[in-house]
Amino acid sequence: MSELKLKLDGHGIDARALSDALTAMLRMLADDESRTRWQIANLEMGSAICEVRSETDYNLDRIERGLDTIGDGGIPSDWSMTGLKAARTLALIPQRFGLEAVELVPNKSDTRLIFTPGLAAKIDAILSPAAATTWSVIAGKVVEWKTAGQIKVETRTGRITVKYDDTLRADALGAIDKHAELWGRVTKNVDGDVTQMFLRGIVAIEQSIPTPLDEVVGSLKDVEGVPQSVAAWLNAVRYGD
Repeated sequence: MSELKLKLDGHGIDARALSDALTAMLRMLADDESRTRWQIANLEMGSAICEVRSETDYNLDRIERGLDTIGDGGIPSDWSMTGLKAARTLALIPQRFGLEAVELVPNKSDTRLIFTPGLAAKIDAILSPAAATTWSVIAGKVVEWKTAGQIKVETRTGRITVKYDDTLRADALGAIDKHAELWGRVTKNVDGDVTQMFLRGIVAIEQSIPTPLDEVVGSLKDVEGVPQSVAAWLNAVRYGD
């Protein structure tokens, strides 16, 4: 038998935080393919605490060793991408729901496994080198950034940091406050989203401004030289009047 306590530290805890944390924890535990079945053994109020129990023995040391490896900047050899993503999700819950931390506490042990956004950042960091060799194109509005050698680009998926060298400084700064297409080597997080680019080229895109229909219609004259209304123009087009 194995027992494990999930603890969310905070006040006025959103019920979704417990639900998401429990789901992520079970996905991380299932990463060993043991098909261990976990049952709820106890629920406590205050700081949300959910205790789970399995009828079979589960190697909880694997989780502790894996987190130690991640903390040292490595990838656990017996963890898959599913386990890493689950641990990252668990580590982001404090940030998403305004908590202090998420903890896992194996029963009959003094060990406390603490999940914070810092752990999520380490998971992103150890996985990003492989993605950093990827070439990609992004599009968005370039915004000024006070750090030398960097600009920021607002895209549909969020703000991306773009680094450039002196050879591209004029092009990068010339695109500030404009929409642009940028290409270069990118870094991605475990969800596949681009978080950073090392710029190799940039082209500003001219944004066309739609002409209001009233302006188009107002430029049209009837035979007597009187400007037509929108309604009259549409009727003329539709009915030939």
